Order: sequence, then C-alpha cells, then structure tokens
Amino acid sequence: MPHHRTLRIGLLLFFACYLSSCTLSRRLTLNAPDFQDQLRFAHTEIPPAASNFSFSRPPAKSEIGQSIQVVPIPFGLGTVGMEEYLNNSATQAFIIIRNDTVLYEQYFREISANHPVTSFSIAKTFVGAMISIALEEGSIHSLKDPVQRYVSDFPFEDVTLEHLLNHTSGIRYPAEGWLYYCNHIDRICEKKFDRRAEPGQTFRYENGNTQMLSMVLEVATGIEPVEYLSQKIWSRIGTENALRWSTDKGGTPKAFCCLNATAMDFARFGRLMLNRGNWNGEQIIPASYFDVPPAEERPEGSFARYYNHMWLEGEDAGIYFAAGLYGQYIYVYPPKNILIVRFAKENLHLHAVWSEFFQTIIAQL
Repeated sequence: MPHHRTLRIGLLLFFACYLSSCTLSRRLTLNAPDFQDQLRFAHTEIPPAASNFSFSRPPAKSEIGQSIQVVPIPFGLGTVGMEEYLNNSATQAFIIIRNDTVLYEQYFREISANHPVTSFSIAKTFVGAMISIALEEGSIHSLKDPVQRYVSDFPFEDVTLEHLLNHTSGIRYPAEGWLYYCNHIDRICEKKFDRRAEPGQTFRYENGNTQMLSMVLEVATGIEPVEYLSQKIWSRIGTENALRWSTDKGGTPKAFCCLNATAMDFARFGRLMLNRGNWNGEQIIPASYFDVPPAEERPEGSFARYYNHMWLEGEDAGIYFAAGLYGQYIYVYPPKNILIVRFAKENLHLHAVWSEFFQTIIAQL
C-alpha cells in the first residue's frame, strides 16, 4: 500500500507546516492578498494627531456623482454618471477634494467613513517620503550610499539606496508570497539572493526593495519605522483616527504594503503630497522629494513613470500619485489643486482605465 504511505506522509508534512504557521501554509489557506488581511495579520497601531484637520464642505449636497459623465467600460459606448460607474466597480471609498473642499465623498460595498481601508503598495510612497526626511535630516548621508553602509549583511556591495528607491536593484528577492505572508521578515537577508540584472540597468517592481529601505531607515535613524512614521508624518497632518501597520509575528512591519486607515486620513496624506510636503506652513516632507527631474536626468534604468517610490502620470506633466494593488489610489493633480482618493476590494481594470477615468473627472471640474 505504498500510495497510502505517501498520502500519510504528505498529510503529516502539510499539517506540520500548517501548525508551524509557515509561509506555504498561509499561502494555501489565504490564497491571495485581500483587504481583510488587515484583520488577519498582527499589527502595530499609530495614534492619530493631537489636533485634527478638517476639510471644508460645501453648504449644499453635491450632485457631481450624477452630473459628471464617464465612459461606462473600456471601449464602451455613451456615458454614465460617475457614481453609477463607481457603484458597478469594486470601489469601496471614493473622495474628490479641490482647494481643501470635499466635492464628493462616497462609500460602497458596506464600507463607511469610519471603516479602515488597506493601502497595499500605497505604503511604498510613505516609505519613500520617510527616506527623504531622513536624508534631509542627515541620518542618511546620500542616496548614492551602498545599502551595505547601513545593513552590513546585505549581500551586494554595488547596490545603492537610489537603486532600491527606483526598483533598479536587479535583485531577485524571495518570492512575493514569502514576503507578504512570512512570520519573520527581518530574516530577509538570510535568504539566498541572486541577480536578475546588474544594478541600474532595468526597472523591476519588487517588494523586497521597499523592505530593505525600511531596514536602512531603522539603522540610519535609530528609530523603528512605525515610530518614525508616527513622529514625522502621521501625528503632524491632522489625522483623526489611528493607523494600523500590519506586521509579521515578531512585530516587523510589512513595509511594502499594509497601512490600514480611513480613506479620509489617507486623503490628509494626499493633501501633504499636493502641497509638496508642506502642511500649513510646516515643511514635513522635503519639497525636493516632489521635484521630479526630466527622464534623461533620472537614475539609469529607471521607468519613465516612476521616481523614488512615487508614480508619475506622464513624464513631464507634474502629476504624481501613490498606488496599490486592486486599484488603490492617492492621485494628485496640482494644475487644478485636485486630490482624488480611491480604495477598492479587488481590481477590475488596469491603471490605464483608471487614469482615463480620473482625467475625465478632472476635465469636468
């Protein structure tokens, strides 16, 4: 009965893996990243600001949900109201703000204004901003510094912070699932790395680059990333609710993802982005972080629509945004002083569709 023995061994290995909470078992049982992971993962909580900031609101209820017309689906015919489009998508929260006034705020799929949404890779822009702050304060000497200057057991001496920020490190990290579900992310340098390419040659979006930046940040500043985010940003932009940062079981934050907060508090960070890091006269993020050089002057191997952990809408348009899996957006449009925030539970469209959707809305405001 050899096949029965093989089955028993397989089951024993599976349950041993399951009971040890290994990464493989979590991938098998949880399947794929989900907005409910904020409830499943351990987390560290960052308290809100001592003094809250409130956006203005028009005296009358806005009708732009119906008056703004958009194309219903990719290559669709005719138009529909913006709110109908959103209601038929996987959108959970959608906010439009212009000149610090909320023009539209609506929640879908049983989500309310007080319900935390999850950022997925929007968190990367937070980490990029914190690296910029540490650089301005002198904790980080230069973005040209090798990663080994801060993380001594990092295996490649020719990879710099700039390579990590622009996803041009060329490193083949552990599988994305390992990073997302792992219970001991701090052991990332113990994993066997190899190269996909030499640093500075090609763009490849890797969660591992951001996780390494968070390790650099902690060594450079002597402050854990969660506390650094609290001190330098979250407590200073009038947030109303706590932010929860998902962690592994040892308390190491999943730096590449998993900030969980209300959509309106994420909008406050968007306001900070829109004002080039300035909050009511206080420069919180260096303005230089938002100075995107022409494509030919950016680091070698860079993607034209990405710079220092921030997405760009066109090479020279001065429009930038933070984005995450399933179509999470903090979308900043400085020419009209407009901010759009969108969170969703799953992705039904590629970025090109949402980009056109946002541009259609902005053209009507």
